[in-house]
Formats: sequence, structure tokens, C-alpha cells
Amino acid sequence: NKACEEVTGYKASEMIGNPDAMRWLYPDPEYRELVWKSSEDPTITNKEFDLVTKTGEIRTIAWFDTYHFADIPGWASWGIGIDITKRRRAEESLLKTKQLLEQTSKMSKVGGWEKDLLNGENNWSEVTKEIHEVEPDFAPDMKNTMEFYKEGESRNRITEAVKKLIETG
Repeated sequence: NKACEEVTGYKASEMIGNPDAMRWLYPDPEYRELVWKSSEDPTITNKEFDLVTKTGEIRTIAWFDTYHFADIPGWASWGIGIDITKRRRAEESLLKTKQLLEQTSKMSKVGGWEKDLLNGENNWSEVTKEIHEVEPDFAPDMKNTMEFYKEGESRNRITEAVKKLIETG
């Protein structure tokens, strides 16, 4: 179809019936074998694979093999592919940014925390837990969190600030 032609750069006439089509899209023999085996397994219905376009660009495709469940006479197999290359690159970029932020946080000894006001959950970063010398599995809540502040003015100020935040945003 046209979308497949746009993603891969190959015309249908170049691919249909071409014994080299899979080799063009998946040049690495071991990876190509993984793609084939995955497509033959009816229990695996959602897959993500990188293919090589006609111009050599790597594109990530999420494949949904439906031919196991819906036969089309004359077709050996068929599936639906969605180009998720942009999403995959965004995920990889976000992961790199997260890792950099975590490294920066550790080096500078600056921790972070968040409170989900909808479900009441509190979350502390690794560094915050290290600063407060608690175990990695420590589960902060409003009561035990406030105990880390000096009793009196400090604790009262933070309690009021949190209360105001919850009430007024």
C-alpha cells in the first residue's frame, strides 16, 4: 500500500513476490530470523522491529499480525504496521535526559520529591532518600515526611506551605 511505500521507500512492484524483500528490509540474518519467528507465533500479536529503508534509514515499526485470526484467500500472511520511529526516538531522548538529570542530581546532592494530590502518594528521588539517610524502599507519607523538619517554626512553616498548596494550588 502507499503508506508502506512511503515508509520503506520501496514501490510495491519492487517488493511483492521478491525473494530478497525481507533481506532488504532486515539485512542482518539473525535479526531477520527473529522477525520471521516472531511473525509465525500467533501468541505474539504486538511487535516492534527496526527495518532499513531503501535509503538506508532505520525506521521502527510496530507490527500487529492479524493473519493468524483473519485469513485473506491467496495471502500467506499479512499484518498492520505503524511507523513509530518518532515516538521511539522521543522515548530514547527522554530516557537520556532522565539519566543525565539523575547523574546531575547525584553529583550536586540535590534531591527531588513529588506528591500526587489525587491519590495521596509521595515519591522521593534516590538522592533525597540518601540525604535523609533512609532505605531505598522507604515510602514517604505526609506524617513521616514532616518528621524530617525541625520541630517548631521550620515544621510549622512547611506544614502551612503544603496545606496552602493543596487548598489553592
